[in-house]
Amino acid sequence: MQSIDPRDLVLDWARVSKKYGFDACLVIFVINDLSGMGFLNKPGMWSVISVRQLRTDNPSEELYGKRVYRMLMKGLGLAAGVGGNPDPHCVMYYKSFSLQGIDYTSATFGPFALSPIQDTLRMIGGDEIFLQDANRN
Repeated sequence: MQSIDPRDLVLDWARVSKKYGFDACLVIFVINDLSGMGFLNKPGMWSVISVRQLRTDNPSEELYGKRVYRMLMKGLGLAAGVGGNPDPHCVMYYKSFSLQGIDYTSATFGPFALSPIQDTLRMIGGDEIFLQDANRN
């Protein structure tokens, strides 16, 4: 596992991406830094999420896994330029950025977040990144 300093992402993304060989449309970095931030992002490029506080209440492994998944989904939304929204059924719900909020929100995107994420992905990756239903013409 390689260590990435989030400050380098902000100050010199070109050097970091060249060093690590990032060819992806969006990059989500997962860190476990007790002293760092919870989220950091550059919309349309990358997102840093920290899992540092997801175990503070000694959750079961199942609950911890759900929290990590939701954080990854939030990271994708943030990397795509989507922030918090008023939909309580969306992983980007503005009250779900706390530990309690993460546990009580969905792990999926609602319409406030899904459409902008799809638009961003189409813009930077084209329609071919979406799986096409073989039965549709």
